[in-house]
Amino acid sequence: MLQRPTVRSEGRVRWRFAGAAAWAWAILAVLAPLRAQALPDVSNGLLDVPAAIKAAASVDRERFPNADDVLIDDTILVEYQADGTAVTVDDTCLKVLTEKGRRDNQILSRNFTLPFGTASFLLVQVIKPDGQVVPVDLAAQSRIMVDPSQMGANIYNPDDKVLQVTIPELAIGDLVRYVAREDLVKPRVPNTFTEYEVLEYTSPILHFTYEVNAPKALPLSRTAVKSEIPGTVRHTRREEGDRLVYRWEAADVPRMYDEPRMPPLYTVVQRLLVSTIPDWEYLSKWYWKLCEPHLQTTPAMKAKVEDLVKGLDSREARLRAIFRFVSQEVRYMGITVEKEAPGYEPHDVKLTFDNRHGVCRDKAVLLVAMLRLADITAYPV
Repeated sequence: MLQRPTVRSEGRVRWRFAGAAAWAWAILAVLAPLRAQALPDVSNGLLDVPAAIKAAASVDRERFPNADDVLIDDTILVEYQADGTAVTVDDTCLKVLTEKGRRDNQILSRNFTLPFGTASFLLVQVIKPDGQVVPVDLAAQSRIMVDPSQMGANIYNPDDKVLQVTIPELAIGDLVRYVAREDLVKPRVPNTFTEYEVLEYTSPILHFTYEVNAPKALPLSRTAVKSEIPGTVRHTRREEGDRLVYRWEAADVPRMYDEPRMPPLYTVVQRLLVSTIPDWEYLSKWYWKLCEPHLQTTPAMKAKVEDLVKGLDSREARLRAIFRFVSQEVRYMGITVEKEAPGYEPHDVKLTFDNRHGVCRDKAVLLVAMLRLADITAYPV
């Protein structure tokens, strides 16, 4: 399942985990709400707005001839607790340089999935070239709906939401400034924290700060900057009482350019991956416990397996016959109805077998169950 952006305008996208496959990939690569007193007052945001306006004054088409917009500054503060719950506050300021940039940034989107978390915009502003600040009426210009992008993957999850804010007073030369908040109230893997940030995009980045405030009881065990652009990112770590503060700053990152048939952008650009999960074994044990209750087979499944492997002597031939059935005769389609870990927890194998459809996790667990009926040891991974 393709990872989707939680803050999106066509000119500026931050990619976060929204799909099981992308989220698991990030862990492989690197292997209670936030305490209010721990964060600074965020009611007015985090950025030094006068400094951002000053920096933006020299940003124009002459300096950035191939950019439709430029990220002037972005500060993200994340604080997570020992149970993996977290709050993220993001204050972003970008400048619109072209008509395409104006159209791309007229709608901001924030994706979230229940019951894992929620998202909101605390403020959205347009700052005109003369310094006039035009606030966006969030009550009038916001809407929440089921994310329609999932339909392209033949998946429907009614709890997969998108919050959109329309910016009606946007013009070329304006600054867009928004403050957003994410509340992670149920970690995908209990008592862990994992996150992923792109540090390069199709817009130039003047300055970007990502800070993680972690409890010493659950420090980050893995951090990595992948596909690093030399000299653009620096990292510091400090202690504050019973907390650890990890900070990454990126500066003067040139824009990247899409190429035909390239892999998903978030897998190739400069990106930061952080996690408290120590290794793959930890993750695989969690996923096995999640899947095991759904592996109960039926007489009809047993009969089907016997029919598929009839006359096949080798283990490989039996495996291929069962794999072909699951891959070719069980359609890729599904509705997410699970409540424990929607998007990760599979359907009961009986349901997938009887309906002859399911998504990746459903088909994987069905394959495991049918292979076991053929005396082939298998586990979901």
